[in-house]
Amino acid sequence: MASARIVTDALPAPADPPDPRAMPGHLRHGAGISLLAWVLERPDLAEQRIAQGLRKDRRLGSKDRPWVADTLYGILRRRRLLQTLLAAGGWQGEQAPEALWWAWQVLVRRLPGDEAPVPSAWLRGCEDPGTVLEPWGKDREPWEWLATVGSLPDWLARGLLEDRDLEQALAEVLAQDSRAPVVLRVAAHRTTRKTILEALHASGIQATAGRWSPLSIVIQGRVHLPSQPCWRDGLVSLQDEASQVVASLVAPDPHSQVVDACAGAGGKALAIAATAPPQVQVIAMDIRKHALVEARKRARREGLKIRTLPIQPEGPVPLQAGTAARVLVDAPCSGSGTLRRHPGLRWRWDEATALALPDLQVRLLERYADLVAPGGHLIYATCSLWRAENQGVVDRFLAAHPSWEPIPIIELIDNTEARDLGRDPVLTMTPHHHGTDGFFAAVLRAPKTV
Repeated sequence: MASARIVTDALPAPADPPDPRAMPGHLRHGAGISLLAWVLERPDLAEQRIAQGLRKDRRLGSKDRPWVADTLYGILRRRRLLQTLLAAGGWQGEQAPEALWWAWQVLVRRLPGDEAPVPSAWLRGCEDPGTVLEPWGKDREPWEWLATVGSLPDWLARGLLEDRDLEQALAEVLAQDSRAPVVLRVAAHRTTRKTILEALHASGIQATAGRWSPLSIVIQGRVHLPSQPCWRDGLVSLQDEASQVVASLVAPDPHSQVVDACAGAGGKALAIAATAPPQVQVIAMDIRKHALVEARKRARREGLKIRTLPIQPEGPVPLQAGTAARVLVDAPCSGSGTLRRHPGLRWRWDEATALALPDLQVRLLERYADLVAPGGHLIYATCSLWRAENQGVVDRFLAAHPSWEPIPIIELIDNTEARDLGRDPVLTMTPHHHGTDGFFAAVLRAPKTV
């Protein structure tokens, strides 16, 4: 059973004072409920549908859209909690969008339950959630409790508890309960972080140097980046600090070849190219041709040269084996470390597909390890908090390939501020401990002789 303190910590912070915009009657409620109904049809596409819906709805003004967006994301992040509180008052799933919408207004915006246009009995648990959660959770398993209050699929809640207790797992979930900051990567081959910070400050934007990456800038609050000269001129790109740190672990030697095997739109490949010696060739591979088209666009914008190479999901890779000094495998994963940016990710995978992810990741490591030159580095990374996708995959690979050896990441980090990350042999960054997306990375050295 969760303690009363954990129950209190698990609840969203209520507005103080009550939010007057939560009172019924404003058009933002009708617009928000309509959009919520559409989002709930495909919660795995939540971010796209919310953005599209807010753009199209002409009823909403510039001050309404952020409020509605925050409400929608709040409901998505706590849907199972809201459903549990509503069910305690007799709700059986009817009027789903309306009930969830008004439950959020009562729980967080502090709307009096009898003011909402749904049965007030449904909302009593939202007015005093502790009286529902404590008896409800008395005989629940920790994973069920975590899944409910954090609105997680059951498989992910179990996964987060594999190497954490309930309190630690809850802290990681709650750290992803709000909107992520905007994080920029400075184009190191073109400018400096100091120059960009000065330009942003001159534009009235609150920006600070990131802690973990020497090229990162963190912006709190909303900002329209396309209006900023540094963005238009390709001097900055969007990239979370943890992702930047993973890219820095690749650390290519001069005159070497680097392969980003699961490059997607090329964020890490471009980060590598921006800091690599000029003679380094960076190859971005992916099975998605449209993602590589975007990578090429981003490379032109930043004035960088990378080679893009579409590949098939199975079969031989069209590169010579044993020729790459560095191979990065940023594997497809659950994305459980990026839920604050992409809350819909938690609903993208059904349980059977999710539980098969570690097997897929091992196969990818096996496939791309053949590209690594003798003595070269294979860098395995995910944006997951689930051990089975992280250390579990590395352990399985090393068990099958005992001649490969892990390299402590402290040997690869040259950023003084980030050297605390090197206390463990692998890189583990989490929203709760580091304020970044959740990322894992391990660096493995190939045997020097076959």
